Amino acid sequence: MVPRPVCCDAGGLLIFRNRIARDTPLGNTPAHVSDLGGLHEDDPRHPLARALAGAVLVHRETTLHLPGRSPRAVLVDARPLTGADGELADGTTLFAPAAP
Repeated sequence: MVPRPVCCDAGGLLIFRNRIARDTPLGNTPAHVSDLGGLHEDDPRHPLARALAGAVLVHRETTLHLPGRSPRAVLVDARPLTGADGELADGTTLFAPAAP
C-alpha cells in the first residue's frame, strides 16, 4: 500500500480523500473530519481532528478498523498546516502500512 493522504480545511471540511477514506459502510462519502472513523486507539478522535487541534503525530502506529475488512496496522503522520500569518489553514494526515 502506498501512503494515502486525507486533507481538510481549517473548519474540518474534507478537501481531499483517498479511496479508503471515501469508503463507508453506508455508502456515504464523508464530508467532514467528524465523519471519519476506523482508528480507535489511545485517542477517540481521528488523527486529522487531532491535527486540527494542534497535534503533530509522527509515524504513530495504530490499527485501522473498517466494517467488513480485517483490521490492519498502519503508520499515521498528521499535522496542522499554517499560513504565512501562523494561523491554521488546513490539516493533513498520511497513512502508510506498518512493517509486517
